[in-house]
Amino acid sequence: MSEEKNAASAKQAVSLQEFQQFQLSILNEFMRVCEKHDLTWWLGFGTLLGAARHDGFIPWDDDIDIIRPSDDYLKFREACRKSLSKEYYLQSHEDNPCNFIDWERIGVKNTTSLPLEYATIHAEWGVCLDVFPAYPFPAPGHPDREKKKKQIENFKRLSAKYLYRHEAPQQESLARKMYYRLMGCMPDGMNVALWKRFERDLLIPFDTSVYDAVATGYGTFVSYPASAFSETVLLPFEGMQLPAPVGYKEILATFYGEDWMELPPEEKRVCHSGGGSDEVIVSLTEPYEQYLK
Repeated sequence: MSEEKNAASAKQAVSLQEFQQFQLSILNEFMRVCEKHDLTWWLGFGTLLGAARHDGFIPWDDDIDIIRPSDDYLKFREACRKSLSKEYYLQSHEDNPCNFIDWERIGVKNTTSLPLEYATIHAEWGVCLDVFPAYPFPAPGHPDREKKKKQIENFKRLSAKYLYRHEAPQQESLARKMYYRLMGCMPDGMNVALWKRFERDLLIPFDTSVYDAVATGYGTFVSYPASAFSETVLLPFEGMQLPAPVGYKEILATFYGEDWMELPPEEKRVCHSGGGSDEVIVSLTEPYEQYLK
């Protein structure tokens, strides 16, 4: 069977509902590790929006996003190395520089959620749950704010080494091609060492007396008042009561806009991750390694 037919077969085998249920099984493993090691976490991004607006998944979405305070973020990495069940893996740039994310993931071995365009990047591409840190961040007007922004930008550049290498040929200008190639040629050992140093500098203790704002995000980092994360409340999510930051309404309004409770137009109700995209190879039973080029 051709590679294209294999990919199509894997994709057609998983419905959105099946993928959501599989995500919940990863969430249960995540919660087990956190409970065992007494680690704090909150629902984040689209998962937080789904809990607040739909009491569960956004109906057309399929991934789960977690945010946790910087104090517990590195503790969670070590907790996973000690306590994660054998069918799961921890994904980070530290362990594999091909991972061009700047956060952590809990993935399932022998599964696949691989964007076709990245099949040449030998990162971990199992079905996964995203875990983001909440960085202590200076509020507007603080003298350290621009310095912290630059630290985050440099950290993200180091994370994206193999993404730069992959996208270099696609750049239109010669200068941009050269820049991408330069960013992609740093030796892995040096890249990871610098990455770990920048991560430590960003993950200072979650102390609101140091900085009075919090930043987190996928691509562009967004800052929120630290008071929004000062306490934890419970929100309904797929029949469970799960932790959310006390200021979740303010967080959602900042990230999604003041009208976050309103449903988007139907043409924008699309799934951008594994269970609902034709550009992603998905299987709940086949390892991603067989699809890498």
